[in-house]
Amino acid sequence: MTKVRWIALVPVTALAWWLVLLVGMFVHGVVEQSLCPPDDWISETCANEPVHQTLDYLVLTVSGLSAVVVVLSAVLIAPRNKRAVAWVAWVVVSGVAVAATLATDDWIHGLVATACGCATIVLVSRTRLIHQ
Repeated sequence: MTKVRWIALVPVTALAWWLVLLVGMFVHGVVEQSLCPPDDWISETCANEPVHQTLDYLVLTVSGLSAVVVVLSAVLIAPRNKRAVAWVAWVVVSGVAVAATLATDDWIHGLVATACGCATIVLVSRTRLIHQ
């Protein structure tokens, strides 16, 4: 069973990340459709600034949540060396966040993902979960 968990670590963690992103995109669309007044739709895009601010906060939340889910799923799947696995997962998340930040010049999303991933390690380290 230990080998299976090590083999499953990367695919399960990647799947967890993708699920958060997919749910985030779905929620983004639902929120945009729900909040944007009909008169503010221009070329199938909502042109309402308060709605855009709400959507920006939603995207930041999804960025942070994706980092949390990656770190947690890695810790839960790893059969041992959970602290090291958590830090490796955080480094990978941070690397992806930095790459996305460099590609988009939107540094706040990378900062949020990196901070949330690190905070997850700190919080999980205070539980028995990471000491198993």
